[in-house]
Amino acid sequence: MNKTTRIGFLGGFLAIFLITIFYLTRPQMLVEGYTWLKQLVFLGAIIYGLAQMRENSVQAPNIKALAASQKEAKPTDHSKDFVGFTELLANGVKIYLIGYFLTFLYIYLLFNFIDTDLVELVKDHTVRLNIQLKDPKISALRFEEQLAELRKQDFSPRLTDLISVMGMVEIILGFLMSFIVALFLRREQPTA
Repeated sequence: MNKTTRIGFLGGFLAIFLITIFYLTRPQMLVEGYTWLKQLVFLGAIIYGLAQMRENSVQAPNIKALAASQKEAKPTDHSKDFVGFTELLANGVKIYLIGYFLTFLYIYLLFNFIDTDLVELVKDHTVRLNIQLKDPKISALRFEEQLAELRKQDFSPRLTDLISVMGMVEIILGFLMSFIVALFLRREQPTA
């Protein structure tokens, strides 16, 4: 297992740990904000993983030690000191996808098997959100019909949610995070 895979698992398990803390302390907070927390953890994992790839082989505690090591140093291969944008992007997306699939599986198990009451919390939160964001142009009768239809829907996560529109939006968000981090952390080999 390579380093980016381990960091992807680490990011996923850290997100699961924090989601579990939210679940145990205040389930309403889990319903309202676990997605942003998860994205922040994944962003941190991507930055850490790609920064690890960028480290170079020249290591010295200070300038004097570096100068002394260069005088007596054997020729070293510095080709590994450079990492391109595409390699960083691919590894960033890999880190994100591993963490995303781990947390999705955990949320699926948590909502469908461990505590099915969380689905009702999500439904109540969605209804409250729709009431807050009510369009003033809609009549009261039509709005009540919309709320009744909303309450009939099933809010439990399904495995098909991985490839749903929202799932794809999350994957695109992971790609964009990886793209931005790779753009800043790339270190291309200079041309002769």
